[in-house]
Amino acid sequence: MNARIPGAVFGSLLVTSLLPTASHANEPAPARRVVSPDGTVAPEIVQRLAEATARAAANASDEGGAGVVLSDFPCTGCKFQIPDDYDPETPTPLWIALHGDEGNPNYTHSAHRKPMNDAGYFLLSLQCPADLGCNSSTPTWYDWAKKPTHDPEWVNKQKDAVLADYNIDTDRMYLSGFSAGSMYLSWWALENSETYAGVIFETCGKYRDDQDCIGECKIPAYFLEGSEDYCLFMGEAGRDYMEMCEHEVLWNEVPGAEHSIIQSELPDVVEWTREHPLNCDDDDDDDDDDDDDDDDDD
Repeated sequence: MNARIPGAVFGSLLVTSLLPTASHANEPAPARRVVSPDGTVAPEIVQRLAEATARAAANASDEGGAGVVLSDFPCTGCKFQIPDDYDPETPTPLWIALHGDEGNPNYTHSAHRKPMNDAGYFLLSLQCPADLGCNSSTPTWYDWAKKPTHDPEWVNKQKDAVLADYNIDTDRMYLSGFSAGSMYLSWWALENSETYAGVIFETCGKYRDDQDCIGECKIPAYFLEGSEDYCLFMGEAGRDYMEMCEHEVLWNEVPGAEHSIIQSELPDVVEWTREHPLNCDDDDDDDDDDDDDDDDDD
């Protein structure tokens, strides 16, 4: 697997506009840089992400009564939900959710709680680790990725802690990210494509447009985007990158939806995951080995 420096991952992305006004909708706006070469997002984008994420969290719908939720497991601030129909004898899929600029997993967990329980999936809603520098000054995964205290194996360590105690179907582990969590997964999921069966970008999902293809395997990607989300262009950039690198992509742009987790679509996303178990193996290498064996026999 190729190693890379997280701060360089997000690179330079040029866009012609964010939300064109009605009076200028047909006029080309000058290109402007929203992400600098060192991975720093323009302040106005950071502010709008924070405001939109806060609104989404405030309007979240948590129907409750779904599964058993363990708080502060396997990490401080994290939430782990055990589905009502969990059978320790049966391997069970795992959905790992990363929050956005709201800085905690409350919104992402509430949005996914019922759909995951209905599906019979474990739900692990992670809290970006404050003890490693993901705190009030840099509350998001995206910011943390640029700090020297960033641990690129931290998410995997939490997954491993869950695997130690529960019967997880390791062919059906999925990643989702909301807002800045989605931006983090736009490189992290690919670097770990040999482990996870799919990645779901819940808004955003930006990747630098000139990024080389990375990762050992092709990981299917589901983009759940709103047509009125101001960071829709980030999702489009992520989609174009994934398609360029020949990953399977499903694009779901919901008319009228703004910057939020579109809860009404989550049951369909779950059905998509059912069709996508982990598909990363060494078949090609095995074929090569067989050819070598045939040559040896000659």
